[in-house]
Amino acid sequence: MLYSILMFLAWFLGIIVALFLFFWALAFVLRLPVFSIKAQNFIAKIGFPFLIFFMRIKTVVVGRENIPKIYPEGYCIVSNHQSAYDIGALVAQFPDPVAFIAKKELRQVPFLGSWMITIGCLFIDRNNMRQSLDTITRLGSQKVRDGQPMIIFPEGTRNRQNKLGKFRPGSLRMATEAKAPIVPVTMVNSFMAWRGYPFKSQTVTMHVHPIIPYETYKDMKITELCDMIEDIIASSLPNEE
Repeated sequence: MLYSILMFLAWFLGIIVALFLFFWALAFVLRLPVFSIKAQNFIAKIGFPFLIFFMRIKTVVVGRENIPKIYPEGYCIVSNHQSAYDIGALVAQFPDPVAFIAKKELRQVPFLGSWMITIGCLFIDRNNMRQSLDTITRLGSQKVRDGQPMIIFPEGTRNRQNKLGKFRPGSLRMATEAKAPIVPVTMVNSFMAWRGYPFKSQTVTMHVHPIIPYETYKDMKITELCDMIEDIIASSLPNEE
């Protein structure tokens, strides 16, 4: 029995490592100038469904009809943040190649850093937050205006429970300065995604809410917009009190 378990673990981990190495190498090759942006985006998107499958995580999408279909303009996905899995789920479920903001140290991580650069992520220096946030807002809003969807986590960090942390209105400046549509998303139970792995699979629910056009919020104060989005995201979280 013990031998079978050890062999299963060795096989499973071997596949995971092989996938990481394969996609890291392919992402590096596709970043060469001979490949188009479309080709780069393709490899950026196909990696996560494979990893999600082997990590035994099932994602149930509620409101799939609200996911923009290859949107001609950029938009911002605003979501709560429970775990690193949130990013993988959003990248896998949205048809457009979406990018996000990450700490600059991740840029140096093998495979992950190459993949993040390929999809257009922005990197923040947490030792100089004010300057980094101003730069991120400027660069991020320009990316969105150019048609690049961006993920925004208003809580600023992972909150490992089905409750919301404090939303930061300033995080929405990327969307407001780009005059971009906003897609609110609620992640439920993603903080449990890897619990019991590899012996137990987990189910994560993603609620995609109706898109908020710029015309709907253009006259709002950023604090009012933040409160509205927070209420929308909170509406799909389970009441665990």
